[in-house]
Amino acid sequence: MATNQENKAAPGVRPDASYQVKSYRYLRMGIVGLLVALGAAVTYQRFGVHCGLGSVSAYFYTPARSVFVGGLVGLGASMIALRGMNLPEEIFLNVGGVFAFLVAFVPTPGGSAACQDPDVRVTASVQDNIIALLIVGGVAIAGAIIILARGWKDVRQDHRPWVLVEVIIILALWTGTLIALLGYLSWAVGHLHVISAISLAVCIIAVAGSNAFRPKPDDSGAPAPGQLSKPTRPLYGWIAVGMFVMSVLLLILSVTNVISVYWLEIAVAAMFALFWTVQTIQLEQESRTIPPGSEQTLAA
Repeated sequence: MATNQENKAAPGVRPDASYQVKSYRYLRMGIVGLLVALGAAVTYQRFGVHCGLGSVSAYFYTPARSVFVGGLVGLGASMIALRGMNLPEEIFLNVGGVFAFLVAFVPTPGGSAACQDPDVRVTASVQDNIIALLIVGGVAIAGAIIILARGWKDVRQDHRPWVLVEVIIILALWTGTLIALLGYLSWAVGHLHVISAISLAVCIIAVAGSNAFRPKPDDSGAPAPGQLSKPTRPLYGWIAVGMFVMSVLLLILSVTNVISVYWLEIAVAAMFALFWTVQTIQLEQESRTIPPGSEQTLAA
């Protein structure tokens, strides 16, 4: 909980901007906490009760199901709620958040007979969860399109194609999921989880990578809000490269049955948590360098 001392604006930062920075700080820290909780739950099942499964997703069928689903739902909501530090990050956060919901609500096919909860009704669960997701998603998409249309004149010309691409992708995901639910439910149960999990991993890597290409500081030499200061630019690039290289290497090892997909998923989640931690620290540093009277807010 925030203390009275925390509520005081930092020197050189407007109070309203300070509150926004703190709100996003806690949201970002919450993402890291969700990832740690998810990792802890499946790790306990794997080593604490000796339930070794081939992937993190397979633990949906174990007592870790509540943390697995809740953690991914919280991750998806947080990714959508957070505003990207640049346009590519914004798009990948939003699209990745949608895939996080699908990973949570559509479990991986099968499960271990030794660890599986016999009360899990997969098809009925998928059908109910996807219906709820489509209803909420439809309302959210409609509201976002209305807001976007009203403020379209204020959108920068060079940003408009990217915004339209994001809208098309989200609409395509919503429509495709609806079609799968209505006419191809058995196919969705068997394949949608894997497709969504791979897509989520790609979005996570893209989010980290997009931070290595943010605008440079302005002519005054001071980093502007939401822009990357020079010393940390290479670090974001290395995190993205590390995610990509590690993912490719572990994917090869899992395909050749040297290791299980479990370790690939844990590694990507750990790298994503590292990225959020580094970016949060960087934003805290930038919030202290904004000159008094700046009209730009610091929410990112």
